[in-house]
Amino acid sequence: MRLLSKRVTFLCGLGLVALAGCSQVENVFSPKEEKILSGDRVSIIELQKSIMADAAPEGQAPAALPALPAVWQNEFWPQAGGYPNHSMQHLALKEGALSVAWEVSIGEGSSDEIPLNAQPIVVDGRIFTMDTDSHLRAFDIKNGQQLWQVNVRPDDEDDAVIGGGVGFADGVLFATTGYDEVIALNPVNGTILWRRDIPAAARAAPTIMDGRLYIATLDNRLLALNPADGALLWEHAGLSESAGLVGAASPTATRNIVIPAFSSGEITALRVENGSVAWSENLAGVRSIGGISSLS
Repeated sequence: MRLLSKRVTFLCGLGLVALAGCSQVENVFSPKEEKILSGDRVSIIELQKSIMADAAPEGQAPAALPALPAVWQNEFWPQAGGYPNHSMQHLALKEGALSVAWEVSIGEGSSDEIPLNAQPIVVDGRIFTMDTDSHLRAFDIKNGQQLWQVNVRPDDEDDAVIGGGVGFADGVLFATTGYDEVIALNPVNGTILWRRDIPAAARAAPTIMDGRLYIATLDNRLLALNPADGALLWEHAGLSESAGLVGAASPTATRNIVIPAFSSGEITALRVENGSVAWSENLAGVRSIGGISSLS
């Protein structure tokens, strides 16, 4: 009888301890009552719906409007971005509403696996395009009639890859591809003049300026080649990245400086003679917070 009484007392004690533990756990995980502060709530990340210019200081005239250069009529678009320096200035637009003159298929377009990156270019009455299946085509700018087409995919490759683009200079058409190649073609009939291997895939169109062919590769290199035969003149290697870009910007070039934009966030001005660094800046973030910070 005493043994049964002790057992009952022991079980009651365990029950009280369990109830106390549950109460403590409930107190730990139960949300605390939020204290609402008085006053107006204003979001600090809400974007402004309109942007207004600052008023001029008292006694001063309002700021003058930006001065635009003279309007000019552009007839060619030989490289990605227009011209090698990517600065088209103040282009003229013919009066009247824009309308479709004609339309024509340029081949395979974007898919879930392969986007269409190559921009069309316009030279000497011809439009040159490259589709996602590595087919180069030339069209008459007046009526869209196809003049020629050629497949620049290597014979030992079966699958399509993300391509680079096309550019024109000094009577020669150049194409970069995702097959680690650069190809020079005759723009009149599409005949391949030469093709050269490069260290990595090119995701951007080439830039041609003053006897140099500039190509940015997927592994953040800039190659300067001889447009006559594809021979390497010099090479600049940027910081390598574990993540690359699906598409990329073509290098911008003047007579003295060429500037590639790498996926690492580097922007480096290189001297065209030998590839030496004139200046450099890095636009990548410096703080590492979360997994997204690993993407420059």
